[in-house]
Amino acid sequence: MRTSALLRVAALLAVVSASVFAAAAPAAAISPDQLLDRGLTSYRAGDYAAAIVDLQAAAQGFLSPDQMQAYVNTGRFAELQSFERSLVFLALSQSHLGRAADARETVVRLMAAERITPTYATLPLDPTTGSEFDRLARSLVPTANLPANAPQLASANAPSEKVTVKKTLAEERADRQAIIDEIVARERARIQREADARIAAERDAANKAAAERVAAVERDAEQRIAEMQSNTQQQVSAIQSETAQKLSATQSEAQQRVSAAETDANQRVSAAQAEAQRKIAEAQQQADARLAAARHEQEQAIAAAEAEAQRKADARIAEIQQQTEAKIATEREAAAKEAAQRVADADAEARRGYLASLRQAEAFATNGNVDAANTLYTRLANSAGIPRDVLGEAAVGLYQTGAFPLAVQAFQRLAPFAKGEEDLRYYNAVSLYETGSYEAAQKELNCALPFIQITDDVARYRAKIEQTVAQQASK
Repeated sequence: MRTSALLRVAALLAVVSASVFAAAAPAAAISPDQLLDRGLTSYRAGDYAAAIVDLQAAAQGFLSPDQMQAYVNTGRFAELQSFERSLVFLALSQSHLGRAADARETVVRLMAAERITPTYATLPLDPTTGSEFDRLARSLVPTANLPANAPQLASANAPSEKVTVKKTLAEERADRQAIIDEIVARERARIQREADARIAAERDAANKAAAERVAAVERDAEQRIAEMQSNTQQQVSAIQSETAQKLSATQSEAQQRVSAAETDANQRVSAAQAEAQRKIAEAQQQADARLAAARHEQEQAIAAAEAEAQRKADARIAEIQQQTEAKIATEREAAAKEAAQRVADADAEARRGYLASLRQAEAFATNGNVDAANTLYTRLANSAGIPRDVLGEAAVGLYQTGAFPLAVQAFQRLAPFAKGEEDLRYYNAVSLYETGSYEAAQKELNCALPFIQITDDVARYRAKIEQTVAQQASK
């Protein structure tokens, strides 16, 4: 009873341990097109699990940073058809395996890709595949509103001689950047969910392996205890047999002496009987003592075996748990670093987009297209999450083009100004003055003057601002 209880406790402790996470071997470099072809081969063979792996990797490959930047800069996504084709077969594979939630997310990703350029209707899909995906998309995402896939009719049904209302370059670039941001955000969320699912699966497998190892230890300990109990019982039986033999011999001797003494006298018979009874009692007492000693030795041996089994089980469980926790922590840290790197890469891509917009606005201003430049500067200044230095450049650009009301709004987003930004305070002072905020302009100018070079323009605006404030004060 005590042994089983101890082993059950050991098993319970082992369940909370996990096995070593298997590190995935790096795959050989394969192009996204090759991954797509391999995934299609697996899909047609009915191996949907293998198809999901290759099609997911192909879709990720088509979304390389170079492809995304080329799309933002030019408005052309060269691999869009291959990307959407990989998503179609990925959603169908997930549906065949009963993974409706994953299939729904893949359909939503295709809808986001359609916002780049409507491509689904012209994908080279056979009629059966096209019909199956159309039904799947409508059932999982009723609001999908995808056109029917009919590549052979795409050119014949194309609209003719319709006037297309064009957006400005800045608007098109912003729309493309918004689509890319949405796709990147969805990819980042999907990768995080897959990492969490992989960690949970590895932890379950580790718990199962630990439970099996504890069960094996429990079976071995119970077998050893049963063997010790059997050996002890054999020793007790041998002692009892020896005692019985001695009792039989003593009784036989007493009977012989009684028979020999009967002819002499009844008193000698009684004395012999008394002596025999005394020896019997003594022999019985000695047998009882040896039996008690054997039982005590048996109990000590069993207790020692139980203590040793518990000590070894506790030590092994502690060792397994320590090793597993260390490896789980290492794997979790690696996953966190990978996710942080992905976020940093996405932020870097966004920053390059901001800088490209600044360079385009500067080019517009230099070429005399002030309205286009102001549009770009204003959009940058109003962007959520824009870096501070990019916001400052956009505000200065509005100041330089003379869009002083817009410049004041941009500088307000920058405030309060930090040390080293006194030039920005001067530009803000000029913008405030030009929009009629004379007292605010003088405050900003007074903060900036001790730290900036006094050029002719600075001196002229200083005189204007001080004179205007003095005139208003005298009224």
